[in-house]
Amino acid sequence: MQRRTLYVARPDDVPTGAVVCGLAEEEAGPRLLPPGERLRDRADLVLAVADGTPRNPLARRRNPALAVSGMLRRLAGGKFGLVFAALLVVAVIGFVLLKTRYAIVDTLYLSVMDMTGSAYTNSSDTGPEKVAQVLLTVDGMALIPVITALVVGARLTGSVRRAPRPTSDHVIVVGLGNVGTAVTGQLHDLGFGVVCVDNDPNAPGIPLARQLGLPVVIGDAFREETLRAAHLDTCLALVSVTSLDVVNLETALTARALRDDLRIVLRLTDDDLAERLEKTTGNMISRSVPYLAAPAFATAMLEHQVLRTIAVGRHVLLIAGIRVADQAGLAGRFIQDTEQDGQARVLALQASGTAALDWSPHRGYLLAAGDRLVVLATRRGLGRFLSVHTEVRP
Repeated sequence: MQRRTLYVARPDDVPTGAVVCGLAEEEAGPRLLPPGERLRDRADLVLAVADGTPRNPLARRRNPALAVSGMLRRLAGGKFGLVFAALLVVAVIGFVLLKTRYAIVDTLYLSVMDMTGSAYTNSSDTGPEKVAQVLLTVDGMALIPVITALVVGARLTGSVRRAPRPTSDHVIVVGLGNVGTAVTGQLHDLGFGVVCVDNDPNAPGIPLARQLGLPVVIGDAFREETLRAAHLDTCLALVSVTSLDVVNLETALTARALRDDLRIVLRLTDDDLAERLEKTTGNMISRSVPYLAAPAFATAMLEHQVLRTIAVGRHVLLIAGIRVADQAGLAGRFIQDTEQDGQARVLALQASGTAALDWSPHRGYLLAAGDRLVVLATRRGLGRFLSVHTEVRP
């Protein structure tokens, strides 16, 4: 199934074309506003789409031409850029000297042969030709160790360049376990610069960070020198999501001591501690992974396919995949009739017999058996949506 990266933000922070639906904040939880309403006026929050690529950046298919051009840019801007520039100048000089006597095709042939050490010496050659042979042969000999150094360096560091220095307004992600890896990928999808921190050089998220070209700092995040190495002074926010509450809390306190204006997000399994921390500490948000994941686990136990959960304050929204069953229920109803209570919203429709998802389905579409829906709902709303006779399959 096609996937998109969705996020919750304030209406003024999202382009109009990226808005999926509006959300009204209520004490009992968020309420989904029906389409067509003036979102800028009535919505407290909006659900928006970042892009149409998969959540896992490792699964993206890259354009070969863009990959090659990107590699050339990295080479030109890296520590080998000056060496390559000098070798290129020498190769051009040798080519020009040979061009004074030979046709273009022969010149290319002789240049390649000279650079690979296959030049045929002849004492009767002209002066420019002899100079060209020497230059191209030496140039080719120098090129081999440079390429070897690049290959070895890429194998050791995962990049042909050193880790780039982060610019300002990046996000520091502490902990590259399952949660940290997911957070890093989603922040990258949203266009944020990310610096990763972990005390384990073999953490699960290291390959992802290397694939995306993100800087990685190895060390204990609760130490001042580690946070400074991650450029805490210029970062936009810090997200600490290790599996230990004490490490996340100590990291936050150290970071707050270094920067009292820093925005901090913590992963805390103790929900009471998280709530007290938010009340007593300004500009700090805490989230409990078990609390956020509980709706997905509970729904999965009932064989409902929950694709994602989205946090909205201390509440969550569920994104579920639902197949309209053959029996009476959703089949024969209009999409708009399933969205009357503000607790559920159909995001996408895959009509029976088609392969593509329609992310802007017509609200007057009559559902039929075999259709597949992607539904956004509250926990209560998903239960109501599924109270009609439906069949949910993975």
